[in-house]
Amino acid sequence: MERVSLADVTGMKFLPYHDKMLFLIGITLTRAKEKLYVVFLQVIYTTISLGCVVMVFIFSLRAVIHHAIRGNVNLVALGLVRMVICLSTIEKYVVAMKCKENIIRVGEFMQRNRLLGRKEGSTVETIIKHCTINFYYGVAFIYFAWMVFPYIPKYGPEAPPVEFPFSDRINNMIDFPINFIANNFIVVNTTFVCSCAYKSMAFLLAQLQDLKREIKSIRREDSGRAIKAAIERHNEIIKLYLDVNNIMSGIFLFQIIVSTILNPVFIFALQFLGHGSRNVTHNLPMGFVVTIEFTIMCKLGEDISQEFLDIHRAIYSIPWHVFNQKEKRAIMMIQEMAKKKLRILGGGVYGADLHTYLQVFHNAFSFFVLIKTVLSKNN
Repeated sequence: MERVSLADVTGMKFLPYHDKMLFLIGITLTRAKEKLYVVFLQVIYTTISLGCVVMVFIFSLRAVIHHAIRGNVNLVALGLVRMVICLSTIEKYVVAMKCKENIIRVGEFMQRNRLLGRKEGSTVETIIKHCTINFYYGVAFIYFAWMVFPYIPKYGPEAPPVEFPFSDRINNMIDFPINFIANNFIVVNTTFVCSCAYKSMAFLLAQLQDLKREIKSIRREDSGRAIKAAIERHNEIIKLYLDVNNIMSGIFLFQIIVSTILNPVFIFALQFLGHGSRNVTHNLPMGFVVTIEFTIMCKLGEDISQEFLDIHRAIYSIPWHVFNQKEKRAIMMIQEMAKKKLRILGGGVYGADLHTYLQVFHNAFSFFVLIKTVLSKNN
């Protein structure tokens, strides 16, 4: 079997620059140990990149406190967006490093699947080839625009999202390099981890759909072989589910927090669309991106849970009454294995499904109404 590539686990071929940047921050899909000088280079570059992200977070927090005291809601929202994106980036990097073995195993499963001549399914083709590629290159463009807009007077925010507490001369010297390194790390890391997570979920969903079709097509003529193959395939899919769940656990839990915080900001940005607020150029795109990310996660998670139940129901369509006793016991075995509803869980608690999706938006809107009520009373 060939070595797992980035394209295997993301469903897309990134630009060579993107792959080199992933290598520099230590995200590689190999179990072999790198040479000492390579590890040293990766540690240095990763430390600098994470340091810039942490600096952006700290000084964004400082800006949030400063503008909160002055009651400038727009700039508080702008700083909050920056802070949340920085935290989300660090969390995604931790997931990429911690779940490296899970990602490699998912990639190897995909390779075996192709060697066996199995199709990945229409769900994967639709989500990965059309939606994900355009979506994440769109994310990269938004981050780039986010970095450039503060330097364009007509489109930049009323105040920069990151306010360094130094003299104007020093601020002008360090502002662009720090933001460039931080945004480069954010784009490279986020596009890889999220596209990998979505590809894994979509691939798991396609495998469940394929297994359901196999079970429904079992007939008396090849019952023994077909039932055994279905049991083995189900066991493989359970292992795949465990790897995908480990990858998604931290990502989805943090996505719930991000969506709860940024959706009120998104609603605030929508309010200012007709008022000429330049902060809309920052808040609105990021609010839209986070909403789409969370929607895709919950949609795929809901479908995966439903497919696990559908496999259990599909077993009833097998003409079991014409099978011998040994084959009936095998059918009962797979039925028992498939009866438990499995879900993608964020932090082992919150399921990626429609219920969580609606609950998060309910909480976010309640948070928005609370903030608006407090602000109106103060005014």
